[in-house]
Amino acid sequence: MRTLDEAREVCERYLPGLLGKLSDIPLLELEQPGNPGLELFKASGGPALVIPTAYAGFGATPLEAIQVTRAIGAASPSLAVASTMHHFSVATIFTLAESLRSSGVEWALLEGIATQNLLVSSGFAEGNPGQGILSPTVGGKRVEGGIVVNGSKRPCSMAKSMDLLSASLSPPRTGDRRSC
Repeated sequence: MRTLDEAREVCERYLPGLLGKLSDIPLLELEQPGNPGLELFKASGGPALVIPTAYAGFGATPLEAIQVTRAIGAASPSLAVASTMHHFSVATIFTLAESLRSSGVEWALLEGIATQNLLVSSGFAEGNPGQGILSPTVGGKRVEGGIVVNGSKRPCSMAKSMDLLSASLSPPRTGDRRSC
């Protein structure tokens, strides 16, 4: 159990008091819809865990994030799943922010997530046979007055409990990358 003890130490360092508060709630209650787990995670600053410090986050390394998730999962499996989906979405956003540096919107979004403890649900892709899990199933077409979005995306883990929804779409194949 040494690795779980280490995971709990890392979790306590980044999200002080979270595990103690989770342990005060019976497991069956923590695994029910509407449980207080996400609110406790938010109150402890959990949404900022993997966001780099340059964007007002905690800047946990991938190994540290896994350790925190392991510790949370031992207390509340559903919270571990929901927080993992949040971290996946946030990591995608900051990867775009690092690689694009186009508008600065990504920076403001990440800082807002970190400072306001917002949870992000993933709507990036759908797991379909023969298709990569990161390949969007939603497309977009620029029209007068905006963009028409078409396709389908099923809700993700605890999507109704999240503050923001992140999504991706495939632009039309016109050869012009600016078409959307």
